[in-house]
Amino acid sequence: MLNKKIVTFAVFLAIGLGVAAVGYGDITGQVDFTKSYDQVDAEITDITYESYVVQTGPTKIEGTDVMRHQPKVEYMYSYEGESYTNELRLTPYRGSIEDTKQQVAENYNVGDEKTLYVSERSPKDSMQSEPNDLTSYLLVAFGLIISLCTILLGNRSRKA
Repeated sequence: MLNKKIVTFAVFLAIGLGVAAVGYGDITGQVDFTKSYDQVDAEITDITYESYVVQTGPTKIEGTDVMRHQPKVEYMYSYEGESYTNELRLTPYRGSIEDTKQQVAENYNVGDEKTLYVSERSPKDSMQSEPNDLTSYLLVAFGLIISLCTILLGNRSRKA
């Protein structure tokens, strides 16, 4: 039967390398994404909010419902001489509508320009993306640190 230390070593090494691989795959996917889509400047033309109630507890208990507000940002852009309008739905916010509007205003205001990516095959479908997000690099670093620590601790325990 396999030694318990060897199995533990293999599991942690696999986890570390797996996390690093996910981060690396995300980085290369983002690079491919920016190569296969054209970059356009878009102007924010409108920001609206859809409010709804989310039940977080039994329906008969008062005060368990939470109000959420989902911002929708409308963009206008041109691609190869044609004008397009598209909408970006942001992550819903909890709390008051005033707080939601203040948080959205930190990144999105009518008249601001944002970079969008469009496909030549379907220019009416645009995407907003921040290529090479820091999160991907952190995943690679974290995975490599787990792997390195596993190797170092594995070597240390074999010498002892």
